[in-house]
Amino acid sequence: MIARRTLLAILTSALARLPAHSKSAAGVKIGAIRWDAWYTQSPKDGIRNFVQRTLSPEQWRDRAPSCTIVNELKEISFDECGVQSRIDSEIVKAHDAGIDYWAYCWFGADHPMQNAWRLHQSSTVNHLVNWCCILSFGQFVQYEDESLHEMTRQLRFHNYQSVLGGRPLLFIMQDKTGFDAVANGIRNLRLFCNNSGLRDPYVVLLVAASRRGILSETGADAIGAYERASPTPVAGDYEELAKIAESYWSALAGTGQAIVPTAMTGWDTRPRQETPVPWTPNPRSSSGEAHYFRSGTPEQIAAHVHNMLEWIRLNYSSCPAQTGLIYSWDEHDEGGSVLNSTLGAGDSILNAIGKVLK
Repeated sequence: MIARRTLLAILTSALARLPAHSKSAAGVKIGAIRWDAWYTQSPKDGIRNFVQRTLSPEQWRDRAPSCTIVNELKEISFDECGVQSRIDSEIVKAHDAGIDYWAYCWFGADHPMQNAWRLHQSSTVNHLVNWCCILSFGQFVQYEDESLHEMTRQLRFHNYQSVLGGRPLLFIMQDKTGFDAVANGIRNLRLFCNNSGLRDPYVVLLVAASRRGILSETGADAIGAYERASPTPVAGDYEELAKIAESYWSALAGTGQAIVPTAMTGWDTRPRQETPVPWTPNPRSSSGEAHYFRSGTPEQIAAHVHNMLEWIRLNYSSCPAQTGLIYSWDEHDEGGSVLNSTLGAGDSILNAIGKVLK
């Protein structure tokens, strides 16, 4: 006969491993990555001109956001994207689908690439979807007293995403900047927040490879990935992409460090392979073959996001912040399949995601 104390311990352990019945019941918060070249206000903005060219060819046009204008010459324009009504609509759709926050690639509050964020903040429904920042390592380490004042001002916004009882969530993406410089930047940020009366930020490093000791080396709180699509095959299937992403969750957790997992809606950089952009190398192979993953169906993408949600629930010790990212909301020319409404797919992917998040 099993002793009563032993039986109680077994039952308690089993109950702790049971998944919650809904995202809200589990307290899991799901964010989606935003990269907003489509929303800059001026057609003179260089980055906007580049992405208009990448998506203008007929075979890629369906991937453009649904606010895109196609003129009589079959050229595309984003003139109607960077407006309040568009962002208001996106906020409502994201909220209805169960997206808790947008993780904005951060260029600065006044930068043209931050226009969607400004419209988010000026929206009458801005409380429906929270937000947080994604900075590169290089951007982050350049923050000094004046810019730290600006950073902490952003962290105080009523709709800035927090985790673990009020800690502002901040993502920092790896580049060529050294971890020692990042460690110094994190120390300065924590000190500045402490002196400003802010809760200690929850800092997540988005890294290119899993290895032990990153958190102790830098003083960050968790590790994750902006995207995980490597190795990218020639014309791979979406199922391969989902498997790569899910394997990386386990690889990151296997280092014994806290993580924030990322689910992939797609990875197909062929528009940039055919019309290269200056900020990223052309990913074609030396043989000229295109490396990418074929688009998944909305149901396949939703199943992958569901797997992430369940993984977070069942791996609490690895995911103490109980949050995950989706790549992406609007990486239209890099990722291909996105949550944002497009000329081709409309809202079909977001609607499918909503069925597993709500």
